[in-house]
Amino acid sequence: MGDILIVDDEPAIRCAVRTFLESQGHQVREAQDGVAALREIAHRKPDLLILDVLMSPISGWEVLQLLHTNPETSDIRVLVLTALGLERDEALGWHLGCDWYEVKKKPMEFDDLGLIVQRLLAIDPEQERETAPTA
Repeated sequence: MGDILIVDDEPAIRCAVRTFLESQGHQVREAQDGVAALREIAHRKPDLLILDVLMSPISGWEVLQLLHTNPETSDIRVLVLTALGLERDEALGWHLGCDWYEVKKKPMEFDDLGLIVQRLLAIDPEQERETAPTA
């Protein structure tokens, strides 16, 4: 099971996702915004970051960009979980380095979330880097 950090400014979302993931055997921490997320990551790097993007003072987009430009954190798997469902938003998420982009649905579909988390945690970033084609 994995160490997961949920970053969302909506306490109800954090609580629901945390409750579900803990029931699946994961260790889960929470952060209410991008600043708190970066502080948590500096304290203990998670295996997976579940990241909302509409937050202040630092948006999820900024957190994602900071993580993937820093060699110490560039291997953290990131699942963007957001209400932004436009194609341009998803394209930005992929461009900034997310590993999965999921639009929040109401009610939230936890079975889908569980499968996505399971898949992302199964990927070994070191092995992926070694087998990635070179330009």
